[in-house]
Amino acid sequence: MARTARLATLVIMVLVWPGLPSVDAWNDERREFVIGVISVKPDKMLRKYSPMANYIALRLKKFGVQRGTVVVAKNIEEMRKRVRRGGVDLIFESAFSTLELKKEGMLPSLLVWRKGVREYRSLFFVRKDSALQELTDLKGKTIVFEDPHSTSAYAVPKAALKKRGLQVMPLAEARKAAGTVRYAFGGEELNLAFWVIQKKADAGVFNNNDWDELPQNIKTGLRVIHETRPVLRYLGSFHPAVPLKTRQAVENVLVNMHRTGEGRKALRSASRIKKIERLTRQDRKALDYVKELMQFVD
Repeated sequence: MARTARLATLVIMVLVWPGLPSVDAWNDERREFVIGVISVKPDKMLRKYSPMANYIALRLKKFGVQRGTVVVAKNIEEMRKRVRRGGVDLIFESAFSTLELKKEGMLPSLLVWRKGVREYRSLFFVRKDSALQELTDLKGKTIVFEDPHSTSAYAVPKAALKKRGLQVMPLAEARKAAGTVRYAFGGEELNLAFWVIQKKADAGVFNNNDWDELPQNIKTGLRVIHETRPVLRYLGSFHPAVPLKTRQAVENVLVNMHRTGEGRKALRSASRIKKIERLTRQDRKALDYVKELMQFVD
């Protein structure tokens, strides 16, 4: 009797436990393929990714798919809930968010050349006349990050500082804490450069692609003191409930999109994507580095 009760309890947990993906995410009545992204600008992301969703759906008719849909979560927690409900089939996100969603059962499968690149590095920069030469010199100084959702301009550099044994705290909390690296958020990349030039911050950080796009007259007043290891730019992960044959079909569509005019147009619309590839063994190994960094990020 006790064994029967335990089995019944286990069955209930499998069916309703919120940490497990919904087994009903795909069934005979499914008529749409859902792409998920995270952003605080839902209207903008819907416009960007709808052409891709439609492109995929048109090529999945033999699987019963009639339309493509885009859902936008405002943060990682909201996307977790969608994953648990089975309300999303494919998520495009940064390496950090991808690994967080992997804990919910999502399956990283694709490498996305977002903004034309497959990987990027975080660059710490200071004023050209600054005495700061390396990361440890930032002890007791102020650094400006982009925003709390940025991988290359917040998560990776914050982890890099903490790996060096530095204490990193928000500016408002660190005013009375001597020897900490104090940080604030400055928004757009150009603002970060101005913060440093105008001495509102001792250092700033963003990715190497943003550095390359800085106006030359601004860049000449700055100097890079540290570059992090490369991090994969953007990834695509499937919900585990998506049938294998459907997943393989979607992968084939995505990795060949850049070969057609319509496909290239849809990719450009979606965050200036150059092309999409299947993750290689080396790419998966690169994710181990990101996983290592995650332990240093709050």
